[in-house]
Amino acid sequence: MIINLDFAPTILEAAGVSIPGFVQGQSFLKLLRGESAPWRDAFLYEYFWERSFPQTPTVLGVRTDRYKYMKYHGLWDRYELYDIRQDPHEMNNLLGGFLQANEGGTLEGLIRQKADSGLRQLFNDMQDRLDRLLRETGCREEPAWTMSKP
Repeated sequence: MIINLDFAPTILEAAGVSIPGFVQGQSFLKLLRGESAPWRDAFLYEYFWERSFPQTPTVLGVRTDRYKYMKYHGLWDRYELYDIRQDPHEMNNLLGGFLQANEGGTLEGLIRQKADSGLRQLFNDMQDRLDRLLRETGCREEPAWTMSKP
């Protein structure tokens, strides 16, 4: 799983330049050379609500080689979970039927209490991955609308 943040460190390493500590991502030069290298098995997606685009909610998500899990906050508190091997065009939200059949209470609480065990376990696994990536990257679940002083 190579993401756009991996290109800068890869180019720097290929050019023989040391990678500054503030550069995000990982060099995938070893992978290009066919060498073994430890690599990610999931990545974080984040987009925070912007005043100029109020109809676009905050989105947090995690993508693995098989699943894509997205949490939308704001105007539409929606969750999406797709098996992208079985459903590459994301036409079947695995949480969709459950969401339509259950109302009231928090969505996470409903899933953890009422979803069948397979869906509940998959939801919990993906939520755990998202939480871990948020901690690892220092991302917040909610935006902090403060400016740090230089």
